[in-house]
Amino acid sequence: MRIMGVACSRCGAVLLPPRPYCGFCFEPAEEWVQVSDEGTVVTYTDVHQAVGGQPAEPPYTCALIVLDGADVQVPHLVDELPPGGAQVGMRVKAVWAEDRKGTLHDIKYFRPL
Repeated sequence: MRIMGVACSRCGAVLLPPRPYCGFCFEPAEEWVQVSDEGTVVTYTDVHQAVGGQPAEPPYTCALIVLDGADVQVPHLVDELPPGGAQVGMRVKAVWAEDRKGTLHDIKYFRPL
């Protein structure tokens, strides 16, 4: 199980999910780079109200996470902590789904380290 991003040919920023062009300098991003399945929460929100299309049943925590080796944030669920238990700067690790298809949904959620 690995997470792949792409590196910008000009500034070297590692982008995740992969995209054809760098959002910082608009140059091609073609070099594949493996990043860690561990990272740091940079912001989060605790969700308490049910709304259609949510990724989980409330209450749950959704965070922006910078994975080690990446330069951009990915949004994902953080679980295995009590409501209100998340913190900016906390370290997290991916918990992988049993049935994987090669998408961001292969990660069920992130858990605190």
